[in-house]
Amino acid sequence: MRKIYLDIGNSFIKSAEKRDQTWQMTHKEEVGVAENLFKSFAEQGDIETIISSSVRRDVLDMLNSILSGVEIKTITTDMIPSEHLDYQTPQTLGIDRFLVCLGAFVQKGGNVIVIDAGSACTIDLMTKDKVFRGGVIMPGLEIFHRSMRRNLPELPDIDREMMGNWPGKSTEECVGWGVNGSYLMAIGSFLNKFKAEYTPAEVFVTGGDAAYISSYLNEEIPMIVRDFLLFEGMTAFEDMADGSR
Repeated sequence: MRKIYLDIGNSFIKSAEKRDQTWQMTHKEEVGVAENLFKSFAEQGDIETIISSSVRRDVLDMLNSILSGVEIKTITTDMIPSEHLDYQTPQTLGIDRFLVCLGAFVQKGGNVIVIDAGSACTIDLMTKDKVFRGGVIMPGLEIFHRSMRRNLPELPDIDREMMGNWPGKSTEECVGWGVNGSYLMAIGSFLNKFKAEYTPAEVFVTGGDAAYISSYLNEEIPMIVRDFLLFEGMTAFEDMADGSR
C-alpha cells in the first residue's frame, strides 16, 4: 500500500512519493482539476495514507469527501508546537511556509533562509534553535508580468529572461529591468537583510521559479535548490510529532 504526500497550493496541486529514499513527483495539476485528480486516486485502490498540506480549505474539503475511505492526515498550523513558532498571527500562517523552513533546517541544523518561489514568493527564516521567525510575502514573478500586461498594455510584453544592458537602452530592456529586475533585486535585498542579522545562514530555494532565481542570484548569494523541500518538511514534521508523543 502507498503513502502519498500532497501539497495543495493556491494555483497547483502536487503529489509525491518517496521510493527507495528518493522523492518522485507523481502529479502536478492546476487546482481547477482537483476533483478529477482525487477521483483518480480513489480509483487506484492502493493508497493507504495521504499526508497533506493545504492553503485551500475548499480543496481540502473536497479531498476528504472524495477519498473518505483513505486515511488523510493534514498538517495544520495549529499543530506546530508553540516553542517552534515566533509569529504574532499563527492563525493566518500558511503551513507551507513553516514546512519548507523545517525541511531546510533538518538538512543543515543551523539558521536557514528559504525562498519558496511560486504564485506568491515567500522568504522566511528558521533559526538554529528550530524556531520559525517569519519573513516576507511578495508577488510571484508571473504576477509581476500579468500586472504590467493588464495595467500598462501600451508597453511591450517581455519574457522573464529579458534584461540586457544596464541601464536599459531600449524600452524592452527598461521593462525587463523593471519587471524581472525588480523581482530578483527584491529577493536579493531581503536575503542580504536576513544575512546581516543572522550569520551564518544557509539559503535554500524551492518552487516553480527556483532554478530561475538561482541562475541569477547564486553567484552573489550561494543557495541550495531543493525541488522537494516542502515534502521533506512534511516528513520532518511527522518525525517531530512522533518524538513529542
